[in-house]
Amino acid sequence: MRLRPERLSKAVLDEIGVRRDERVLAWARGRDIDQPTGSRQLMVATTSALFCPNEVPAVDGDPAPLTGWTRWSWDRVLGVGWDDGELRLRLQPDAGGKVREQVFMFDDAGEVPAVVWERVEASIVVSQRLTIAESHGATAVARRRTGTDDISWTVVFDDSDDASDDDLRARAREALSELRISLGI
Repeated sequence: MRLRPERLSKAVLDEIGVRRDERVLAWARGRDIDQPTGSRQLMVATTSALFCPNEVPAVDGDPAPLTGWTRWSWDRVLGVGWDDGELRLRLQPDAGGKVREQVFMFDDAGEVPAVVWERVEASIVVSQRLTIAESHGATAVARRRTGTDDISWTVVFDDSDDASDDDLRARAREALSELRISLGI
């Protein structure tokens, strides 16, 4: 394992939006696989969040320049996978919202994959399978919000289309309520 000898400057950290109370744990240059090959941006993992380059849609077939970062608190990074230079992230912008996947390519990811995996796993308090209806299921996950004792619950449906079905969402809320009562959380 090779540690990065250089540090990110205060100006770069300010531009990304890293807060003063956060400590940078790892960083690497990568690119979203949906962006052009030359669009290399920083991915920065801190004690509180993961900073990813923004997703920028193509305009009239020409990719727009990649600028800015999105701050993902660790309780919003639902999963991570690392294989052959690709870091796959499962992200959920809002509790109960649709989960999306974002994939980044790295030539040298350094410690980023290991740190992201560790931070995601460390945020999990409970992970429990829910049966919502016949042939419909979901996973309920309780996560501790970074820097607090607050617990946030997320329900991720097996089939992401189920998240838009009002009846299944109501059943999931009921199953989650029962789980929370049984666990005392």
